[in-house]
Order: sequence, then C-alpha cells, then structure tokens
Amino acid sequence: MRATPGVTLGTGEGGNAFGDRIFIRGFEARNDVYIDGLRDPGVTSREVFAVEQIEIVKGPSSSFGGRGTTGGAVSLQSKRPTRNDFIVGEAGIGSENYYRATVDANLDINKFVSVRVNTLYQSADTPGRDFVDSERFGATASVQVRPTEDLTVTGDYYFARLDGIPDFGHPFDVTTQRPYKVDRENFYGVIGRDFLSGAHIGTLNVEYQASDTIKLRSVSRYGRTFNRYIVGAPGAICRFTRNANGSCPTTGVELPEDQFTVTAGGQRRWADNKYVATINDATLRFDTAGIGHTVVTGMEYARETVENRTIALPTFVEDSSGNAVPTPTTFIRNLLNPNPVLGFEIPHPLNGLPPSEVKVRSFAGYLIDTIKFTPQWQLLLGVRYDSYNLSFSNPNATGTQPRSLSNKVDFFNYQASLVYKPVVAATLYASFSTSSNPSGEQLDGNGISYDGISAQTEALEPERNKSYEVGAKYELFDGELLLTAAVFQITKSNARENIGNNVFELVGELRSRGAEFGVNGNVGERLQLFGGYSFVSAEVIESAIPENVGRRFANIPQHSASLLATYRILDSVQVGGQVYWQDEVFGGTQFAGTAQIPGYARFDAVARWKPTAYSELRLNVLNLTNKTYYDAIYRSSSPFAYVARPLGDAEPDPELLTVLIAIPDVLSPEAARGLRARIAAADWVDGNATSGQVAALAKRNRQLPETSVAAREAQATVSQALAANGLFLSAALPATIFPPLFNRYGPGETFDLHVDNAIRVHGPSGTRIRTDLSATLFLTDPEDYDGGDLEIEGASERSATSCRPGICCSTRRPACIG
Repeated sequence: MRATPGVTLGTGEGGNAFGDRIFIRGFEARNDVYIDGLRDPGVTSREVFAVEQIEIVKGPSSSFGGRGTTGGAVSLQSKRPTRNDFIVGEAGIGSENYYRATVDANLDINKFVSVRVNTLYQSADTPGRDFVDSERFGATASVQVRPTEDLTVTGDYYFARLDGIPDFGHPFDVTTQRPYKVDRENFYGVIGRDFLSGAHIGTLNVEYQASDTIKLRSVSRYGRTFNRYIVGAPGAICRFTRNANGSCPTTGVELPEDQFTVTAGGQRRWADNKYVATINDATLRFDTAGIGHTVVTGMEYARETVENRTIALPTFVEDSSGNAVPTPTTFIRNLLNPNPVLGFEIPHPLNGLPPSEVKVRSFAGYLIDTIKFTPQWQLLLGVRYDSYNLSFSNPNATGTQPRSLSNKVDFFNYQASLVYKPVVAATLYASFSTSSNPSGEQLDGNGISYDGISAQTEALEPERNKSYEVGAKYELFDGELLLTAAVFQITKSNARENIGNNVFELVGELRSRGAEFGVNGNVGERLQLFGGYSFVSAEVIESAIPENVGRRFANIPQHSASLLATYRILDSVQVGGQVYWQDEVFGGTQFAGTAQIPGYARFDAVARWKPTAYSELRLNVLNLTNKTYYDAIYRSSSPFAYVARPLGDAEPDPELLTVLIAIPDVLSPEAARGLRARIAAADWVDGNATSGQVAALAKRNRQLPETSVAAREAQATVSQALAANGLFLSAALPATIFPPLFNRYGPGETFDLHVDNAIRVHGPSGTRIRTDLSATLFLTDPEDYDGGDLEIEGASERSATSCRPGICCSTRRPACIG
C-alpha cells in the first residue's frame, strides 16, 4: 500500500498499538476497510496471510460503502475454497530474528464440498529497535458446499493474534520541531509492563444463480476484534533538574545533554469491538433498446458495539526478592541512554467497573447500474440511502462528563462515471461522487479531536463531500507499457469547526486537490517497470478562524513517488531495485502545525531464482543505505515520532505486475477460419458453467462445453499452435498449458471486470493447474471484428489496456481477461 500513489500510512512499522491508520488523498480512512464487501469496523493491526487480494478504491465511495470513505477505501478479498486440491507452503528467515511461515491448503472432497485452510506463525524483532518484538498466530478454515449447480454456500472462520511490545518511537525536539537526534535503537517504553494483543470473525456467504440473468447473494458476518495495550510514549524532553515529584521545571540551569531526561508514559486501551452485519443483493442483466445494463440492487444492515474498559495498574508489586516496588504510571528515562527494563512484571487487571459503550445500528439500500452504450462508451450510475443511529453511554461518568450521547441521521450519496475509448490504446474517464461523515463515525475515537462522538457535535448534520476526477490511460510499445494519469478534487463543504468557546458548527470548507501518474509494464523483453508519483495539495479553504485559511492537512506528504525496476538476466533469474521518496510531513490534530518529520528516500534491492517450476527463492535487501527515517508524528503539542523499520516494507511483488504481450499469427487465417466453422456449428451453453463465484457476477456470454467433441478438437488445434510459437514459449515458459475455453458474445453480452482464478481445474480430467499466466486468442478476423475491447487492469491500481483482435495477449496473474 505504501507505494500506491495517494496513500499514506499514519503510524510506524514496529509494534503499532493504534492499529492500521491509513490516509487516502489526504483524508482519514482507518474505519474504511472492507473484507469481502462488508466493513471491518475494528481498528487493529491486520494480517494478510488469508487475503487473496488488496484493492485501493480512491475518491469518495459512500454510494458503495456507506458512511465515511471521504478519500477512498481499502478492500480485502479473502481466500476461499476452490474446486481443486493443492498445498502451498512459504517460509521466510531474515535479520533481527525474523521467522515467518504460512500454509495454504485446499481439498476438493467431492463435487459438493471443498475445504480450504490457512495458517500463520511469525516471530520477529523490529530491525534497528532495541526490545521491540512481536509474535503472530493466525488460522482460517473455510468450507464451501454446493448442493446444486446454482447454489453455493460458503462458511469461514478467521482467527489472528498479535503479542509483542508496542513502540511509540523517539522523543521530539521542540526547539527544532523535529525528532531529537538520538540513537535509532533507543527504546523509551517499559519492559515488564507494556503489551499488545488482536480477532475472531465468522462469515457465511450464500450465492444463488436464479437464471442466466439473475443472481442473488447474501453475506452475513459476526466478528470480535480486540485492541488492548499499554504503551510507554516518550514525553517532552526535560533539560533541567527535575523536581522532587518528577515534574520538569520550566526554567533553570540547563544540564549537559547526557543528563537530559524524558518520561515514559502509560497510554492504555482495552477496547473490544463486536459486530453483526449482513448484505443482500441481486444482480440483474438485461438490455433496453440495444443498451446493456448490469444492475446491482440490495440492502445492508449492521450493528456495531465498541466497549472500552479501564486498566487499573497496581500501586506496588513485588520484585524477584519479594520486596515491594512502587509502580508509577510515568517512568523517567535518560534521553541518550534509556534503560526500559524494570526487572519485574506489572500486571494489568481491569478495574471491575462497567464499560463505556458506543453502539451503531445502520441500514442502507443501494442501486448501481452499469450501462454499456457501445464498445466505446460506458456509464456507471449509483445511489445509496443510509440510516445511521449512534448511541454512547458511560455509566462511570463524573462531573461534567456526559453519561449518554446519540446521533441519528439519514443521508443519500451518489456516483456517476463515464468511460470513453477513442482508440484501442487510449481510455478517457470522468467521475463524480459524494460521501458523508456523520458525527462520531470513528467509533474508536475518544472525543472530538479523534472524530468520536461528543456533546458538542452529536446534534450536527453529517459533513458532505464531493469529488471530481478525470483521467487517461495510454499504451505504448504495442500495449506492453501502460501510462496512467489522473487529476482530482475532493471538497468538504461543511466541515465541523470550533468557532469559539468549544462550540462546533458546520462552517468550514476543506479541499484536497492533486494529480497522480503511473507507469506499469515492459520495456523490451526483460525490463519491467512499476511506479508512480502523487501530488496532494490539501488545505483549509474557509474557516471561522481566519488564521486557519490556507493551512495544510496534517499527517500527509504533498509529494511522494516510487519506482521499481526488475530485469530478467536469465530465464530463471531476475534482479531489481526500488526507490521510494516522500517529502516532509507536518503533525497536528487536523491542520498542520510546525512540528514535522523530514522527507526521505529509501533504496531497496531484490533478486529471484526459480530452480524448478514449483519453487522459488527470493532475497530482499531493504533500505540499502541503512537510513533512519520516520513514518509519522503524533498529533499533540509534545509529540513523538514513529521510527520506520530500517529494513522497511517489502517491495511490490514483481509477480503482481501486469505484463502484456501481443503475439500475432498464432493461427494462420485458414486455420482460424476452419476452427471458427467447426465450433460455430456446435452447441453452446451459459458461460457461467466454469465461473468462480466472483466472476459469475460479471460474466454474460456463451461457452463451448469442455466435454464436447468440438471443444476437444479445438483445444488440440490451439494447444498445438501455441506449442509451436516461439514468441509464446519464450514469453510464458509454460510448464503446462491449460486446455483453452472457447467463448462467444452476442449483442449486449460482455464479461465485465473480474480476476482470473489463480488455480484452475480441468473439468473432464479433474487436473489442477496453477494459472500464473493468462492468454486470450481472438478468432474473428480483425477486419470483421465489431465487438468490444479486452481490458487488462493492473494488480495495484486501476489501469486498463486493450488487445487488438487477431492476436494472443498474455499477462501475469492477477489480471482482468475477457
């Protein structure tokens, strides 16, 4: 995600207690994460061992996802059972005691039942950080039952746990407004007290193909996620001799630097999130006056509860000798040489009081219509209605603290997107969308500054956002290299703002403008490029406080860029390098202050070797210059800076980059005409006979049955032609070629956006084949072809391209193949 233009991670790598904090195009998206189409409301540090695919949706998306999604959303697709048997094991070992192992196994018991299991174990220290470590456990089990050809029922259970030491990084130098220059390995927490912990989620998915044109879907989920921690945040630097009570005087004789001190606080949280959600919809395909429609309409219901309890640390504990030792909430550490080890354990029991609760009940109805006028023009229209009912209760409130709060609002959101392809190599699009931010939408937030519910904001209407975006995509080198460009503007026209005396009104206006550029594909036969640049200018346009006008958004860089280049020096050996750069990031609650973390550039290297068709070895050397850099800065007036791992994130996997190769003359004109004549006379069936659950939502065509005589003869003809084609063999290096499927399209028929299955099963033989490469062979003569384009979309961002009729197009998985 870090290398995706327009996306910023708002917390550090090692031991992050706050959970995943994501910014998209300048706006917070920590509660805008979706799993299999349903919101995942718990703010935790998520794992990817059971994730098939990650998608970033940019721009306001409330017509699809409901509340929030101001800058966009993150969508995770889970691994689900398939109709084949396989087992895939991965193991990694690295510096700083890094060990990780995963197993992905699928068993197709019979034609009615399939089972898939994923497991994870990881243990690692955080590179470049003393005392910071973590241990992760995870497991998923998924069962798919197919009582009939038209009905599929899938149930799964997900478990993940994270144990370790949280890390809030380095103290801050208020004189320079930057992180203090201390040893990168310095740790300011409390060993013997601090801890982290992590999710139980169960999902039931039912899909029913009522007819060729109607499909019904129901997804229901119950989940519990946990965000529990105590963490020692480094406080303000004290340059004077502390008072007897440990406080720092504001004046005095400045001490030598090696006697400066900081406090290690005791930030804590014990939050449990429980939720029940269901989404039920129908997909309808039909034509009106020659215009194709794919309509998705349905409803969504969710009930979410966040319970917050209080950890009550004991006043005294016994050390190993049985002596009573005081346990202050705040410990004092030497700035340059902190010693975080207590030598004893501090328990962390709860205080026994009832929890405070935030409850949300929401209901939504939506309608989305994808309209295809011609192969060149397509329009998407969407509308969604949401009813949002939030209540907050705190039975332990004292003084002026509210015992209960509520916010009940209804809102509509819309989207319209127009796509035009003037020529085969180019795509132009324009989009308009809206989103809404009701008060208290960040359920984990504690008060106004964290977008939680408060007495000052509970009666306010939702904030409203509008987005405009135009973009273009163009192919070079016969479609092997794709260039993308987009400009956007997101405006929040009624932002909540404190107009004075802690009174909030919807009077502010915020705007995020920017541009994004991307490059993805091949230059020649061996060089691959994947990169992008993002510029985001996010600032205050109107405010009741004149001094705020023109201020930048906090927590995001204006400029960021990355480029990954890999080169295949041998057929089985690939080497490459990556550079990631961003400029400075300013801290603050919402608007940028003067505190900042400097910009940086990071350099990585990668090498791959495939000794056999079934194994691969990869070496990553990350942060080649061993540079100390910071990911994010805390928002307070005495902040701390999250230290990024000196060995950084793994680079984008080159295997996930789309590579498009055009192969002419696979079949001679005579062979193609003969093949067309044989299959045209055969009986054709619904194309969804071999579709996966997701692809079936997009597929509307006819298909030659795999078991028919015509199909077997045609498969032999195409397979022999591919085996004799030198360009295909050198580009694909196939160990096995999956027998091709033959599809045809009549008026109004299409195969919309989809992802080809990673592993396919040959129906007649039951043979399982991993489809690392996909190919499409056009059988109609180019001069006679009057159908639509074949659009290929990259794995990391939306970047379509097209193949000309009459050629074979090969692309690395995953990709969209029509």
